[in-house]
Amino acid sequence: MIIEQVTLSQDIDDTSLGSINSMGLPNNGLNYYLDYVIERQRAGAKLQFLSVTGMSYEENIGLLKKIQESEYEGVTEFNLSCPNVPRNLRLLRF
Repeated sequence: MIIEQVTLSQDIDDTSLGSINSMGLPNNGLNYYLDYVIERQRAGAKLQFLSVTGMSYEENIGLLKKIQESEYEGVTEFNLSCPNVPRNLRLLRF
């Protein structure tokens, strides 16, 4: 659960509902957020969104496979619109 492009006095701010990331990609990493959403899911959260992107095709496939193989049952957004990701179609391998 990442909210991007918010101006704060610091770069990453933890909240009770996740984190606010004003830097774009630098964050606590997939394992942290995947554990977080699975914990919320077990506690009864009905609908959650996990937004991910990698810096290469291989990293993207790895992120998506890890989510698919986990207990996570929410929505996964594959986010190529992040301003910190170079506009490079090699991330998708078209």
